[in-house]
Amino acid sequence: MSKTNEIAMVSETKTKMVVITPDQYGLLAVLPKNRPINKQHSLSMKLSVMRNGVLRNVIVVWDSKKNKYYIVDGQHLSDCLKDLGYNIPCTVVDSKSEAETTQLMIDLNNTSKSWKLADYIHGWAESGNKDYRLLKNAMNLTYSDMQVSIIIQAYTMQNRAKATKMVKEGRFEIVNKVKGDELIDCVSECAEIVPNTRQMNEALIKLMLRTEGYNHKHMIKRLKAVVKHFVFSTSEGKLYEQLETIYNG
Repeated sequence: MSKTNEIAMVSETKTKMVVITPDQYGLLAVLPKNRPINKQHSLSMKLSVMRNGVLRNVIVVWDSKKNKYYIVDGQHLSDCLKDLGYNIPCTVVDSKSEAETTQLMIDLNNTSKSWKLADYIHGWAESGNKDYRLLKNAMNLTYSDMQVSIIIQAYTMQNRAKATKMVKEGRFEIVNKVKGDELIDCVSECAEIVPNTRQMNEALIKLMLRTEGYNHKHMIKRLKAVVKHFVFSTSEGKLYEQLETIYNG
């Protein structure tokens, strides 16, 4: 058995150790679902490795169909070690499905640094989830000026806490995209009149979701009538009460 084939053998235990030598760099691949490599971060890590040596392993999963180790955590470390021509120590984790690999990637990243909501969306979207892909497209293209929390609330018809939890756990589903787009457009139109803050927009989306038979033209008319002399609160809860009063006024 060749050295390359030997290193590609993954044991039936949950984890094992392998060392990727420079002539075997081709066995390593970056997961598309992971965060893009930041070259500045790789450079900082490279300087650290040169000063202190390699202090941790790259975490990988083995794909027997593609004969590659996919990096789940440590892509910046791997990138800098390749630049240096160093061996890359790896811990191979047994993963039986795409979803399991995605969850592993999220868990590992959160042990050292907190993921932003956009990172979860990117990860699940690159795993092939259609709803997350639509969400990512809306976030990056269609509604790039709108807060992510507003977009997920509009599409899930849930409050921020529930919608955020759904996104992080891989349970995000678009209830009604047409209605969701309409809600986001309404908030965007309001943002041209009142402060375009997360608190304001979340209070607006809450009002729209809770008000039976919500009439957006009426809301725009009322906001224009009061905005010049109205002092809005910075508290989401208080803002909701103020907007409810304006709408019903």
